[in-house]
Amino acid sequence: MRIIATLLLMATLAAPIFAQETALPKVFILGEEEQVYEALTRDYQETLLSACDGNMETAVDKWLGMMQEMENYAKKIRFELKGVKLWMHVFWDADGSVKHIGFRLRPDSRNIRTEDLAAFLVSFMNRYKMPLSFDKKYAHYVGATFPTFVERLEK
Repeated sequence: MRIIATLLLMATLAAPIFAQETALPKVFILGEEEQVYEALTRDYQETLLSACDGNMETAVDKWLGMMQEMENYAKKIRFELKGVKLWMHVFWDADGSVKHIGFRLRPDSRNIRTEDLAAFLVSFMNRYKMPLSFDKKYAHYVGATFPTFVERLEK
């Protein structure tokens, strides 16, 4: 009985270590690795809106700026995004660097290999930094379509 109690205690103490070892890759498909994804969403409790001090116009402007940068990068490397529709959950460090992107293609999306899209997103996030610093990590969950038809308003 003492051995079982010791093993249970060891398993309980080791659980956080195993969770760290199963960290999500930079880009992942939403709906896979649910337990690790839930831990990630608990770790990134601040939103893009809160990082923009509650200013919706600023948050939308920052998001659209990132989408435009993503489209520009896709054109530069000749990666076709036109017709891609997806849900995205983007996680930023406090300095604006993208740490993770979760995505799932929407049913009405153009057919694209998820491996190719994931590789594009990894390449993009390695080159992009949100022009927004905040004192905490933050995240944003949204639907995205390409091309992005909404234009940012210049101030």
